[in-house]
Amino acid sequence: MRARRCAIDGWPGDKGPTLARQVVEIVAPQLRVGGYVMNDNAEADFLEFVRDPDNGFVSITLPLKGGTELCLKVA
Repeated sequence: MRARRCAIDGWPGDKGPTLARQVVEIVAPQLRVGGYVMNDNAEADFLEFVRDPDNGFVSITLPLKGGTELCLKVA
């Protein structure tokens, strides 16, 4: 069964990809079209992934907690 939603509350690391980026890369293939991911830290590498059209998301930053990203799986 494919997931419908995922909330990620990761944190930036000193080096390498953030936890949010690592998790979204794992979750994205399991997420149904129409499902969504939310991330309340909006880390730069997470945004890079979800805003890349090849990864199948549309994304918007909500004005919550200084930047909460809502990402909808469209492909």
